[in-house]
Amino acid sequence: MTVPAKIARYADLVMLLSRLLLAWIFLHEGFVLARNINGAIAAMAKLGVPTPYALAGIALQLCAGAMIALGYHTRLGALALSLFCLMTAFCFHTPFGSQNELLHFEKDLAIAGGMLALVVVGAGKFSLENLLARSKKSTRRLDHADMVVLVDGFMLMAIAIATVIGAYVAFGVRIAGLPGL
Repeated sequence: MTVPAKIARYADLVMLLSRLLLAWIFLHEGFVLARNINGAIAAMAKLGVPTPYALAGIALQLCAGAMIALGYHTRLGALALSLFCLMTAFCFHTPFGSQNELLHFEKDLAIAGGMLALVVVGAGKFSLENLLARSKKSTRRLDHADMVVLVDGFMLMAIAIATVIGAYVAFGVRIAGLPGL
């Protein structure tokens, strides 16, 4: 058996492990923030983030993290969290004079890359998506209709993120080291 064939035998287990590792950071952080909601809102307010955006960020981490861990609408959850990571990197971790901020910036970019890879490959065999598809006897690969939904979802999320960034600038949150309006 060749090395690629040996690796392929474990691909589904590796995909499950990959999903769980990627989801863990968001589930953990979301639960920590939700458990101390008043402190989380106060900390975000110091950064200029209004309460509704802070609550939306916590909900996104919990919901999309659970979607990825369970393997249910994995591509959508991964796309949302990839955009969340990119926004977080550019909105909050750009004072590169600080080694810690640079590390967080790079970490957010790396996680976004992992999430985008998950958007491409999907949840894998050990997922709720696959279980539901098998129960319907209609397993299928990503087709044109799925791509249209992903592109439409991406465009809507891009518009939403642009709106959030615009709001952050209007509220005076520093983006890329520049003061707000």
